[in-house]
Amino acid sequence: MTVAAAVQQGWIPSLDQSLAVWNAGLRDRYAAVTWRHVITQSSGFDYPYGAFPAYPPGKMWTYSDLNPIQMCNALARVYGLEDYYDDYTRVVKQAYFDAIGLRGWKLLIRRDPAYHGVNDAIRFSFDLEDMGRLGLLVLARGNWDGKQIVPKGFVEALETKQTHGMSVNYDGPNDGDLGYTADEFPEPPYGYMTWVNTDGDLLHGADRSWAYASGAGGNRTIWNHKFGIVFAVQGAGRWPRTNAAPHTLEKHIRK
Repeated sequence: MTVAAAVQQGWIPSLDQSLAVWNAGLRDRYAAVTWRHVITQSSGFDYPYGAFPAYPPGKMWTYSDLNPIQMCNALARVYGLEDYYDDYTRVVKQAYFDAIGLRGWKLLIRRDPAYHGVNDAIRFSFDLEDMGRLGLLVLARGNWDGKQIVPKGFVEALETKQTHGMSVNYDGPNDGDLGYTADEFPEPPYGYMTWVNTDGDLLHGADRSWAYASGAGGNRTIWNHKFGIVFAVQGAGRWPRTNAAPHTLEKHIRK
């Protein structure tokens, strides 16, 4: 969403801009990595790895901490900072946090002793109200109180599968085993750093418009634009493919 807000504000021309414009250390094949690649987890930063070769950007999906590191450093520079250690709160507040009234949040970076991430740059802690506001921004197609905060097309892509034709590795070197297999999901059910049900495989039997953002500790914001509903939850366990929260919500909505 921060990337999309920067596009809406004119700081980034499109999701297909190379991150090397902002992160000078990205060279050779990594110079072709774009914003789109990092938010779809298809940058190829982890490769070569083990028996896996060096993939060009856009060819291999792997859930990796290296993507948010490069993304956050680039975003910091978009908003005039040196890197994400340099008052990153200013970035998100200027991008869209203030615009939609987010107040119950805090940001931790790796040098903070309370930080519990692995290597993924920064972590946000949101209260339930802020999680709900994020979902409402999506339902409103990126518009808040009459102002377009993020492009409508970005929001629609956020909740639909963006990994068509990609290879997949669910056990990469920078975030461990996700518990999925390529037999179950030959293509990841993934949008823009979101999990999606576009193919009906993530949530069997549920409406294909469900999508959700997932964080550490079972924090999830799930929404369905078709039904006009947002559901924010903290401390949730891993959802089964059937009879999960979206199935229950959908069942009662239809009644």
